[in-house]
Amino acid sequence: MNHIELIERKIIFENYKIIASEISKIQKSRFDTELYAEIENENEKIMYKNNFDAVDYKGYSINYDIKILTIEYNDIKIFSNRLYKFLLKLFDELNVNEIFILLDLKIDFFESLFNKYKPLIKAYKKLEKIIGKNYYDEAFYLNKLSEEIVDIVFWLVRCSPQMDNIMIFDKNERYYLNICKYGNIHFTGLDGNNISRDIIDKIGLKVIEGREDDNFTNDGKINGRRIKI
Repeated sequence: MNHIELIERKIIFENYKIIASEISKIQKSRFDTELYAEIENENEKIMYKNNFDAVDYKGYSINYDIKILTIEYNDIKIFSNRLYKFLLKLFDELNVNEIFILLDLKIDFFESLFNKYKPLIKAYKKLEKIIGKNYYDEAFYLNKLSEEIVDIVFWLVRCSPQMDNIMIFDKNERYYLNICKYGNIHFTGLDGNNISRDIIDKIGLKVIEGREDDNFTNDGKINGRRIKI
């Protein structure tokens, strides 16, 4: 039975050093020192720094196996269901069960609640039912990947630029991935935990070697993607 648990990011960082290291590396690369120095209001400085909650954790030297995978399916209405089935097969092949889901920065998952695009609103309603409110900036623990979570993640990433890096970590710290706005799987193996071409072919995934294109449009324009001004 699928179980979803709300968990503080700090607890993950303090108990899983590789996850903390990976988030810390991303945050260090995104922290704008000049912008931070120019913020005059002390509360605004605190708010900015709070987004970078892992920046002070130690970064470890890690070998990466990075691949961009796609399922080559273009019916967006049922895409998240197909994506879920492929991810289940992938996790089964790699013996991944328990996972953590969190953003690279500590920001509210509901940042794009202003966006009234119907599929996104449906995703937010599902997320609010899980959390019990429409604000959440921590993390999730799942004992097994769920179709509902994949649907939520896909629509948040596709429609909200702030959600571009929702990260799904193997609890055993061997792999992590994120779904991009095009519906592709950005997969990373850590320290020799590689994903072989045999497994990729067996599942029916394809490796993207060059440029990524949108799976659902010919012109690359993404319906429902909004930036808050």
